[in-house]
Amino acid sequence: MFFESVQGGVPDVMYELKKRADEDSCVDKVDLGCMRPSPEIYVGVPTWGNYKPAFRLVGLDIHEYSYYDHEKRAFDIVATLNAIRTAPQSSIFILQGCCHNPTGQDPSPAEWDEILSALQAGKHLPVFDVAYQGLGNGLDEDAYAVRQCAAVGMELLVCQSFSKNFGLYGCSSAEGDCPNDGTTPFGVTNVGNFTNIYDPSIGEATRWYINDHTFIRDDATNTWHLFGITHEEPADPENEHVFAHATAPQLYGPWTKQPFALTVDPGYGETHLWAPYVLRHDGTYYMFYCGGGNDSSAYAINLATSRDLFNWKRRPAGPLFRDGVAARDPFVTRIGNKWVIYYCANDNPNGGHHTVMYRTSEDLVNWSDRKIAYTDPTVGTGAGTTESPFVIEYRGHWYLFIGPRPTQDAYTGTDVFVSNDPLHFDVKDRVGHIRSHALEVVTVGHETFVSHSGWNQGGVYLAPVTWPPFKEQSRCPDPELVHPSSH
Repeated sequence: MFFESVQGGVPDVMYELKKRADEDSCVDKVDLGCMRPSPEIYVGVPTWGNYKPAFRLVGLDIHEYSYYDHEKRAFDIVATLNAIRTAPQSSIFILQGCCHNPTGQDPSPAEWDEILSALQAGKHLPVFDVAYQGLGNGLDEDAYAVRQCAAVGMELLVCQSFSKNFGLYGCSSAEGDCPNDGTTPFGVTNVGNFTNIYDPSIGEATRWYINDHTFIRDDATNTWHLFGITHEEPADPENEHVFAHATAPQLYGPWTKQPFALTVDPGYGETHLWAPYVLRHDGTYYMFYCGGGNDSSAYAINLATSRDLFNWKRRPAGPLFRDGVAARDPFVTRIGNKWVIYYCANDNPNGGHHTVMYRTSEDLVNWSDRKIAYTDPTVGTGAGTTESPFVIEYRGHWYLFIGPRPTQDAYTGTDVFVSNDPLHFDVKDRVGHIRSHALEVVTVGHETFVSHSGWNQGGVYLAPVTWPPFKEQSRCPDPELVHPSSH
């Protein structure tokens, strides 16, 4: 009597069609897809006892994989990922969103990231069974997997029950529609396959790597240029003393190796050359990079300029500014009436939380004091989790790419965060994960690509992003950036 006002859901169409097909005794009946539905269905075992009979009732067989590692007494992430990656494309995976029945072992947020990435790569359909929400790690924490799945734009089904929470045992259904009208942030993990476009080892007697890098196109000659950290394997970051340079007629190549673009200058105070970023303004190319220094709490961010992308001259006055710990990986973009430089550092120059810092400028030379755009929960004084920051705008939302992240793929993991303000990002606003190191975003006409490189990676790679091209006109909500320009 408590549920008299609750409208029941519509009958299961597949069940009804399958039932009628089974009851049809005509020997000439034709299967139009309801007698033997095609998707493969996977579930980790041990699992809730109702899954198998429920799906077999409509003629679907379930494939099992190991969900629980009995030796480790923990969730079996290895077996789960293997099942997802080896399943036929467009399979269905039954997943419990929280409070796993019967093991009580749930994937961690980092493991959920790996699972969702693999599901998306295989174009699989996740079906989430969510019961006990809030009784595990909290209402928000227990919804992590479903929310992440929705945030990146994946198709999914969710079976939500509060029966256990409130002692309510009834039945109702509802349909939800979430059109993206430009007010909802887009997930950006819809990335295609990575293709190797340039291997610096070709023509060399030993193996070489490219790490943090940058792309720029010379419109006058229709030539693409690639600059980046380079060195012989194995990795030796403190002795990375040159910048690689390669050119190509098209972004995907073929790429031709050129002489090193820049060599470390001890007389300029440089101890290494890290993470170049190149842009063009008023006919001049500006290369921003980390020149290091003997004091890691005051690493130098330097500037070199060129008119042709081959001959570079350092700024005579010395570094643009210094910061720490080991401030590096500059990225520069125009927002509103000012230039903004993002780079990775620490909230305390002597050590602390890994951050993305920013400064503003009107002339690309004189920069404001530092401010924090993003603070990560991780701490340390060495390599951090906020390296290679890259910021773009798409349909009124700002996206920050940083890595390597503390996930299973670690070194080759980049996280994506969204914000309405390009100068303020929060860890809770993570909307995607891409298996890439030192990621750069490249837009060519109506196509967008992300890159990958690093130690022991075999060169530089590109992959297409399937969302529409980014808008070129930036929106600028921060008053600091909208004052009239002085020139």
